[in-house]
Amino acid sequence: MPQTAHVRARRQRKWTGPFKQVRRGLTVAIAMTPLLLSVAPNVSATPAVFSFEWLGTPATAQPWVPASVNNWDLIVHNRDRQDSLQMVMAQHGLDCSPPPATHPVTQLADAVFVCRNHMMTALNGGGYAEIVFTPAQLLDFSTGGTVQFSVSTSKSNNRDWIDLWISPFNEQLLLPSGGIPPALQGPTKDAVNVVFNASIPTTVSVSTYKNYVETQFSGTGQSVEGCTAALGGVSATRRDPFQVTMTRTHVRVDMIVSGSACTLFNRDVNDAGFSLGTVQVGHHSYAPDEATACNVPGCAVNLGAGAGNTFHWSSFSMWPAVPFTMLRGDMPMTGVSAGTTKTVNFAAPAPANSFLRFSALARRGSVKVSSNGGAAVVAQEQIQHGDGSDGINDSSHIAYWTPVPAGTTSVTFSAQDSFACCGWTIQDVSIWSQTPLGASVPSPSAAPSPSASPSASPSASPSASPSPASSPSPTAKPPVPITGAPCTVTINGVQLTGTCSGTFQPS
Repeated sequence: MPQTAHVRARRQRKWTGPFKQVRRGLTVAIAMTPLLLSVAPNVSATPAVFSFEWLGTPATAQPWVPASVNNWDLIVHNRDRQDSLQMVMAQHGLDCSPPPATHPVTQLADAVFVCRNHMMTALNGGGYAEIVFTPAQLLDFSTGGTVQFSVSTSKSNNRDWIDLWISPFNEQLLLPSGGIPPALQGPTKDAVNVVFNASIPTTVSVSTYKNYVETQFSGTGQSVEGCTAALGGVSATRRDPFQVTMTRTHVRVDMIVSGSACTLFNRDVNDAGFSLGTVQVGHHSYAPDEATACNVPGCAVNLGAGAGNTFHWSSFSMWPAVPFTMLRGDMPMTGVSAGTTKTVNFAAPAPANSFLRFSALARRGSVKVSSNGGAAVVAQEQIQHGDGSDGINDSSHIAYWTPVPAGTTSVTFSAQDSFACCGWTIQDVSIWSQTPLGASVPSPSAAPSPSASPSASPSASPSASPSPASSPSPTAKPPVPITGAPCTVTINGVQLTGTCSGTFQPS
């Protein structure tokens, strides 16, 4: 069966094979920021259902910074540059005015932002770039599992694509990529990869990976453009729901059109070999200034500065979902390096059986980590094959997955520069564990500034008033009345979602 040609991420060593298609009254205290409500992941009354909305109506495009405890992982990576992006004209004006308004984005942190109660990913991979966001939830598809999300369908080029990687907990990678040859850290050892291809019309294909061996299954249904015809065509302002339903041996992908399923993919696949996995959503971009098509009638392909697509996201959910512990480090999107502070702090102590997870561009074998100021140990590489041409080497970011002691609240890094280029850089440091945090409570001094994050993790007892903050804000903020606002509470250790009326007490 046909395979999709992938491309090398570095322009000077670009893949030269055939380019067929690029792939791939209750009162609840919740921290608030001006004009941008901090919202935690919502779990429905059935604990096995996870749902999430990116809410906020900021006056200017607000970078999305996931909360530091049990929220989302987010990495923005540009292979040609370690600390910035090639400029992309991101949809929504800087004042969040709707498309066709745009604003320029060049910084990693600005490539994922919130406007008008939804989230955007905007990317221009001059060589190759990728955005990956991962909820702190595992999908249990032993008897069938579903992932659903809403996303815009217009594409300004045929060299950007989105995908989902479903992989075992201990095998997931920070920057997964498939195809021929793969880029970045390559495919995960075992995975189901659902790809909304860059080709126009946009088709869906699925690949299974077994010990890194890929088997690709072509789509058997409609294209995205075919499904949207009943809605008047593709759109940047309308976010359409897509649903991926899977078992170990079957995958179905539907677009929901006016309440009915328009099927893009529906067929048996190779047995995944596992039935509980992380769910990673990716936006990939490869040299969009070399595009040859777009899917909006009458559009002109941008072949110059600012090329690249913006995807608009909302209404993410998955079920049955199993939560795991995810602690995000207090570090910028660009990471840490020899020239910056090399200690990363966490908002809660690591539970038992925890792993330090990060991506590093550094001399292989030189990366060391110290937990809570203790003895430095050599960081352990994650299971990976890396780039299909180069394998694993220090010219590309390598994934690390290193056990850390229970109680770890900080890690300090040391490394040596890569043989290939530039100073060493470590990106997206977090602690992951399948052991719950239990009664551990983040220290207020370690929590991120409310103004830096549109996401918090509120919880409350339905029968008790909220506890006073352990560290009051320097300036008292008045309570804010609410009526029927979405909220999350914890009852007997289970997060439930619903609507709350009464007052918020901003922290």
